[in-house]
Amino acid sequence: FSPVLFQSLSGLETDVKVFKETLLEILDEEKLLKELCLSSEQLVSHQSNSRIDLTEEMELLVENYYRQAEDLANAARELKVLIDDSESIIFINLDSHRNVMMRLNLQLTMGTFSISLFGILGVAFGMNLESSFEEVRLV
Repeated sequence: FSPVLFQSLSGLETDVKVFKETLLEILDEEKLLKELCLSSEQLVSHQSNSRIDLTEEMELLVENYYRQAEDLANAARELKVLIDDSESIIFINLDSHRNVMMRLNLQLTMGTFSISLFGILGVAFGMNLESSFEEVRLV
């Protein structure tokens, strides 16, 4: 897998972490929540006909953003784990193929060595034996 993708996920994870910390800071300070409200009117809820303060609504919105950021961070973390798992599976597969190639190389080397041993034995004994071919002159 591409290291660029892994770095992008790490960057996204860092950005989401900073975003979550900022949201928590906003949620902790009532003053910041009030500054986020652009108007000071109160809204009427259409479902329950109860009055909701704008700061309470802003707090609900920020909490919703925080949950979405948490979900995004979890998804990025899961993707990084999946990438790590996929890389390890690929490396295990490559190691297996490398081991097969090394075993084949060893078997071919052993075969070549044993054939050369039989050749050396034949050469050593063949040079010392006399046969009738040495006495025939064809040229």
